[in-house]
Amino acid sequence: YDYQLQCFVETYLQDKANGTFLWVALVCQELQKVSSRKAKPILEKFPAGLEPVYVRMMEQILSQPDAEDIELCSNILRAVMVAVRPLHLSELVFLAELPDHIHENPSSVYDLVSQCGSFLTLREEIVSFIHQSAKDFLSFGRGAGIFPSGQSRYHGAVAHRCRELMLRTLRKDICDLRAPGIVIGEVEPGRVALKDTAPVQYACCYWVNHLLRSCGCDAGLTSPRDREEVQAFFGRAFLHWIEALSLIDKIPEGVIMVMELESVIQVSSHTPRIHYSKNG
Repeated sequence: YDYQLQCFVETYLQDKANGTFLWVALVCQELQKVSSRKAKPILEKFPAGLEPVYVRMMEQILSQPDAEDIELCSNILRAVMVAVRPLHLSELVFLAELPDHIHENPSSVYDLVSQCGSFLTLREEIVSFIHQSAKDFLSFGRGAGIFPSGQSRYHGAVAHRCRELMLRTLRKDICDLRAPGIVIGEVEPGRVALKDTAPVQYACCYWVNHLLRSCGCDAGLTSPRDREEVQAFFGRAFLHWIEALSLIDKIPEGVIMVMELESVIQVSSHTPRIHYSKNG
């Protein structure tokens, strides 16, 4: 930038930022993408206030020429929005249901995340929101339109995919330890393969969380399909799930999940208790 352009940019940022550093940061990120000759017209398109900037970024995402990119970016934003915690890239691929040709090309995942405007930040392969205000915009603001059927239905779909992943992946003695009573601290780190499978670990730890958010903790599992699928999952893979939780040192969390599930299933069906199969 020459001196005149520097002065213009500085004055514009000071006048429009309203003391919000994040607004300045978002605008500067956009300026980095264009040449100096386009800086002034681009800058003048940015309105004051964070929400108008988020609206503009969402419009840019939804106006991309490639319809597939629009859908993939929307899937990524939905996945990060409902995730219990920031996601590793491999977990993002799973939650966002990105196609295999994307999954097999890490640079494509990076590109898609970068196409999600400045809603997201990527550090050391961990994807999260740039700021709580961005998450609020997608949850309660005008950006909530990325969930046309509501967040609860999306949570239910994630819970279902988590159960399906666990049913396909978990098995008896999944790490081939051949020593049922071994203390986990005595196992060589390289033998606990589950720790290297981030989506499976996420599914084991948070599928109940997504299930409860899909129906509301106080309402119980109102869907007969949900109740049947949970019962079927416990009948087929309860012990495998508990073993996986023990390998990633999450047994206390597993106890809480079982208690929460037992409570909501009793509320909705008025049956005494969850029954577990002995054939784990």
